[in-house]
Amino acid sequence: MIALYRKSRNARKRSFNNISREEDEVDESDEDESYEESYAEIDDDEETCFDEPTPENSSNDIIFDFVEFLHHGKPKRKLLIFTSPERTHCYEFEYHRTATKYRCLQCLAQEQDTVINAKIHFNGSKTYDFNINEHVCEPIVYLPENYQTSLIIKSPNFKFEKRFERGKIRPYLFIFNSRDRNMCYKFGFDCSNRVFRCLDCRIHNISIHARYIQHNEENAIEFNRLNHLCQPKRYTP
Repeated sequence: MIALYRKSRNARKRSFNNISREEDEVDESDEDESYEESYAEIDDDEETCFDEPTPENSSNDIIFDFVEFLHHGKPKRKLLIFTSPERTHCYEFEYHRTATKYRCLQCLAQEQDTVINAKIHFNGSKTYDFNINEHVCEPIVYLPENYQTSLIIKSPNFKFEKRFERGKIRPYLFIFNSRDRNMCYKFGFDCSNRVFRCLDCRIHNISIHARYIQHNEENAIEFNRLNHLCQPKRYTP
């Protein structure tokens, strides 16, 4: 079962009227719009020459997934928190305004603000604080047909490398094609937004970006979307 951080009812339940409408309204815009459109792969800061990230969440026993779904024909994301390893029931969370705050949709409908906070780190990793208030809603039945693909890529389907290019050492992330591991997508590091971005998709004015997360106690990659407009290229070590 999900470990819940319990407080007294009075302490944990804020008056819904005290939360501004602007803050609570679900942001239906694409998450990319919260980022500056900067595609500089690296800058002169020493902190950008880092080793492979190894993020750690507040708890290792939370079973979760990021999934894509369609809303008015546009791909959106949800964070699902499962109540057991059998993955029969879950809580649905959506991000609001930024990619660092996720709110339980069913609790929100009952005027309760149940929030999972995330922190984005300088090296393109992201950690989650699962110490949340107690839900006032009940978990829903998990129906895979309601969602599209998972947005989490697991090892060994990615590889981190530091390569000497254009006069300096730069971090790169390679995502291997699921059908042919000789082919891959190359991601460069955007230090302005602390995220890895697909280098070839930017030519098509689309941002496919990725961050390191901890998932099932292992390193994994979380994407904003998976559908590239570019074609994978042969991986060259």
